[in-house]
Amino acid sequence: MSRRSALFALLFAAAVGAEVLPIHQVQGREPRSPYEGQRVTVRGVVTGVTAAGFFLQETVPDQDPATSEGLYVYTGSGPGVAPGDLLEVEGTVLEFTPAADPVAPPLTELVSASWQRLARDYPLPSPVPLSLAFPDPGGGWEQLEAVEGMRVAVDQLVVTGPSLGRVDEPSASASSTGVFFGVVAGHPRPFREPGFPLWDDPPQGQPPRWDGNPELLRVNSTCLAGALPRDVAAGAVLRDLVGPLTFAFRRFTLCPEPDFSQAATPPLPAPPPEPAFGTLVVASWNLQRFYDHRDDPTSDEPVLTPEAWTRRKGKLVAAVREYLRFPQVLVLEEVESLEVLQELAQAIGQEASASLGQEVRYAALVSPGPNPAEPKVGMLVANVLRGVHLEVLEAAPILQEERLTNPDRSQSPLFDRPPLFAHLAVRAWRRAPVELALVGVHLRSMNGLLSTAAGSNGWPSEGARVRAKRAAQGEALARWVDRFQQEHPQLPLLLLGDFNAFEVSDGVVDVLGTVAGAPAPAEEVVLPTQDLVQQDLRVLTRWEPLGQRYSYVYDGSAQALDHALVSQSLEERGVRVQVARPRLAADWPETLRQDPGPLRLSDHDPLLLLLDLPRTPLPRLLRERLPAIMERCDPRS
Repeated sequence: MSRRSALFALLFAAAVGAEVLPIHQVQGREPRSPYEGQRVTVRGVVTGVTAAGFFLQETVPDQDPATSEGLYVYTGSGPGVAPGDLLEVEGTVLEFTPAADPVAPPLTELVSASWQRLARDYPLPSPVPLSLAFPDPGGGWEQLEAVEGMRVAVDQLVVTGPSLGRVDEPSASASSTGVFFGVVAGHPRPFREPGFPLWDDPPQGQPPRWDGNPELLRVNSTCLAGALPRDVAAGAVLRDLVGPLTFAFRRFTLCPEPDFSQAATPPLPAPPPEPAFGTLVVASWNLQRFYDHRDDPTSDEPVLTPEAWTRRKGKLVAAVREYLRFPQVLVLEEVESLEVLQELAQAIGQEASASLGQEVRYAALVSPGPNPAEPKVGMLVANVLRGVHLEVLEAAPILQEERLTNPDRSQSPLFDRPPLFAHLAVRAWRRAPVELALVGVHLRSMNGLLSTAAGSNGWPSEGARVRAKRAAQGEALARWVDRFQQEHPQLPLLLLGDFNAFEVSDGVVDVLGTVAGAPAPAEEVVLPTQDLVQQDLRVLTRWEPLGQRYSYVYDGSAQALDHALVSQSLEERGVRVQVARPRLAADWPETLRQDPGPLRLSDHDPLLLLLDLPRTPLPRLLRERLPAIMERCDPRS
């Protein structure tokens, strides 16, 4: 700040004669203001205006880097001020925490405020640059508290979480919120790490904590009044973001001035290589509430318009053709009904027949579940495709009779979406015949996992019920796996789908580890589970490169919710597995839902497995005659 500007501010202070506290004194060195609940008067320049308030920044900063020079003034409506206004503001200091998230850290602000304008067009403070060292990935979430409310700048930001949106199911479309996530260029992409979530209180025990990736920034491109939403995909590089820093939704949030630019756009996802003839391709995809245009009067369901249904179905067919390579087995989660699965089987079969030049027919299988209105686990199985013949020897839901015992001794179905089992016979030319057991999975989500709201059926809280259900589902599936492997030791087993669990422990309930036979130690989770599998399954997610282990993006952190688990007998039978994850959903903005292409059909990326079946040696007579046969086939001979 120039000497002339500082002198200008001091002259106005003398003229007004008010007792004014410096903003950094009101903010203090801690997350909560030492003046909380008190009426104070501050002076500063407006650096940004929102629909419900404005940001005010000190004109004469102190020399303490631990105290912020900025403050948000909440007015509840358009305040009638503009950037560059020099104001003297009186208000009550409030540490604001949303009622819906009372354990979140607060935002220091002034409320019930009144002010007088001292000058217009006052020079804005130079923004504080954010860098690789600030915020530091190891520096804790509170490090940016020192610039809360202040004007900051990011030279280059790499988007790690695409623009969010409000989804309208009947029209299969979304409107942008303009909110996305990113890190200062040079930081690696942040991933969900092991441990209990930051800020929430463990209901019991002291599990290890995850730091929440403090290097992540939330960006609200519509925060400042008049700004339009910006839609960006993960991997985009943005330049010259400048604006006030606030705190919202458990994340420090940048309110950028709207003239920032995009320096790089991420490329379209690359399709996996064409599977070799005789390769068994198995895929899984959570289609995110895949309802159709028919109204079922017996259930409360979204009903798509005919145009939206046609577009959504077309997006799926295009994705299966271009990125899933027409798998012989396609496990689908969150599909409305058997009728929808049958319609998808016909559409995908017709597209495969036209593209591959052979007749392809898919059979539709479904796990009905206890609630007819609940989206279901289904499976499409091709009869003959790329030289692989499949025969369904048996197919049925499993564990549908399992019950969750509530504290009041009542019982409810343990699985709202029972796993779907299929026993397949696989034959391919020059491949040894193989029988394979597949289980399609969609376990209970993490919604409400830590809720303290009153529970039903005698549960002390809704969170306690959710934790118990997730733990019981993991143990029930683990018991089934162990029993199946003991009864069929030579039959390879493959579980795949949406486990709604990470490949690392979340510090609450280690669902995936339980199913695989290696649950987290009791001291590392709120609700421990038993080790019930004698011959552990292999979690293929852990085979993938570290930077590719994700199928979902939440608040800018990449995470894997969709997994494939295989028995060791699969390797013993000589089957080799390659994992691919076509990036069709998690990295792309919500507004691509209305685009006819395959991107953003869902919020989950699909999971693709290519199984190289063991080869059989050529018969001796054919081996002896093969050189002569090849010579006759050589066009040069």
